[in-house]
Amino acid sequence: MSIKKSQSNGPLFAGSVISASVVLLLLPLFSNYFELKITDLKFDLRSYMEQEPGIDPDIVMVNLDDHSKEQSEYDLWPYEYYAQTIELINAGEPTSLGIDQFFTLSVDIVGWQRLLTAVEDSYVSVSPYLVEYGDEETPIKVAEHPEILGQLKLEELPPIDPELARHAVDIKYKTKRKFMDASIGLGIVNIDVDEDGVLRRFPIVSEVAGMLAPHFYFRVLCEHKGYDINNIEFVNKNKLILHSFPLKDGMKDLEVPLDGHGNVLINYLSFEKINKLIISGKFISKSAWDLIAAGQVQDFKGKTVMFGDTSVPAKDNSPTPMDKVMYNPLIYVIAMSNILNEEFITPASYSTSFILLVLLLILLMVLAVKLDVFRFGLLSAGILVLFIAINVILFVYYGMHMPMLNV
Repeated sequence: MSIKKSQSNGPLFAGSVISASVVLLLLPLFSNYFELKITDLKFDLRSYMEQEPGIDPDIVMVNLDDHSKEQSEYDLWPYEYYAQTIELINAGEPTSLGIDQFFTLSVDIVGWQRLLTAVEDSYVSVSPYLVEYGDEETPIKVAEHPEILGQLKLEELPPIDPELARHAVDIKYKTKRKFMDASIGLGIVNIDVDEDGVLRRFPIVSEVAGMLAPHFYFRVLCEHKGYDINNIEFVNKNKLILHSFPLKDGMKDLEVPLDGHGNVLINYLSFEKINKLIISGKFISKSAWDLIAAGQVQDFKGKTVMFGDTSVPAKDNSPTPMDKVMYNPLIYVIAMSNILNEEFITPASYSTSFILLVLLLILLMVLAVKLDVFRFGLLSAGILVLFIAINVILFVYYGMHMPMLNV
């Protein structure tokens, strides 16, 4: 008589549990990654269909570009040249000036005083600072940053609930005290990319020591419009309202859609579209050196000017959904235009996604009961194609962003 030894199913069961756990843990990561890439494809498709947003003509860029450095024969620009550029911008009488540069005293002090005077004489310049975000339970060390926090208090920024906006736990970098004092305001220049390394969103405002602190581009825009930051209402992490915001057709309570985490999605346009706007004269982007070499005052009345370093050595750029990289000052300009032209990407709320999921499941269950396997498969494929088509149309023509995989 043969005796069969029973083998324990324990190792098999344990292996199954481990494999299932790994799949459940990694599936959201993979699905989120592919969701981001599908979103990028929507941007490309929209560009192909010529449905991209524009750039508001009230915005001007002055660039410390490769041409400026080649012609001046300086890779690191002297303070004298910065001063001269800002003086020429000031002479054009812009409504606001975003200086996307950190000025810190170095060994070379030639031109330092002239640069400081140029910033002081601007009366409309905004300077940047960099913060570190963290848990809202971790307070910022007020005693370590008396100068910049004192400057922010002078701006009379409104209070904000730390649970609504991203919370700053530290201030990592700022311009020199005298430049902060000379500026009309300060703005955060943090740039945080998504998990795949692509920049798709900005924290339009943050919480710094209990104050509602605007991002750099938004602070420049508020100065341009003479907008009182105290009129901002942070409703929740999905919506921010700019009460009595001045637009071309008058005052309006402008709703800015957020991504559920207090960030605004950047409604990009391609380099190809930007170059067409420059060539047609609908968007002015000037080289700082050309401004100096011309020796003539440019008319910037009614314009807001963004002055930044767009040269290759500066590496002040970020990966974007449409082009490999884009200059950060240019991304600020696009984000400003999104607000001025009311051209937003509106993310679908969690409730909308949930309702859509429930409806799809109900529809599929009804079809599964009513139809045979072949017809069910055929109709399910048709529904999937229709869902994808509607999803893309909503994004391309209406700026509505609905998830395709994470429904």
